[in-house]
Amino acid sequence: MTVKNRDVIYGGRTLLMFVLICFAALCAVPAGVYAAPAIAVIDMLRVVNSHPDMSLNRKMLEKQVAEFDAEQRGMQVKLDVLKKELDVAMEELQDPKLAEADRGAKMKQAQNKMVAFKECEQKKRETAELRQNQLSDEGTRMRQQLEIKIRCMVKDYAKKNDFILVLDLSSIGGSGLGTVVYSVETVDITGKILKIIDPSRAE
Repeated sequence: MTVKNRDVIYGGRTLLMFVLICFAALCAVPAGVYAAPAIAVIDMLRVVNSHPDMSLNRKMLEKQVAEFDAEQRGMQVKLDVLKKELDVAMEELQDPKLAEADRGAKMKQAQNKMVAFKECEQKKRETAELRQNQLSDEGTRMRQQLEIKIRCMVKDYAKKNDFILVLDLSSIGGSGLGTVVYSVETVDITGKILKIIDPSRAE
């Protein structure tokens, strides 16, 4: 078992134990104490994708992708020029009319062209990998910031409405199945949070 799989399983067990403890605590409370359900559910994936910041983040990433593509095209142009220069140098080196006195200089020239081509090719490849990682990191950072913002909204809503636990409907557990198997429709606060994000939105 890998560390990642072990963490997922243990994390799922921890969440399950927490839910069972909360359920047991609720069962021990006399009927009528809670005016509203104490446990709510929310589709975080839907809320995140519906947030205006998500659209702005996507546009920013698309702009960066366009800039990186332009950079790669510029490097490819330079690489093509070096390739042509290398081909010319190799043709001159293989010319049967080339004097032996000039062969050493032509050999040196071809070797230099080969080194320059290989270095440019490697730089283009490394730059592409670097930009890909930068895009991935930036996308992750943007999403985490948005999730923090939404979690704060959910926390405030839960406190105001006396919810002690809010589960994510879109969460996938260690078994590959959703964390919430069943929920009463009236405790799904997804629409409420979307309404807070966009007051003009119809529930």
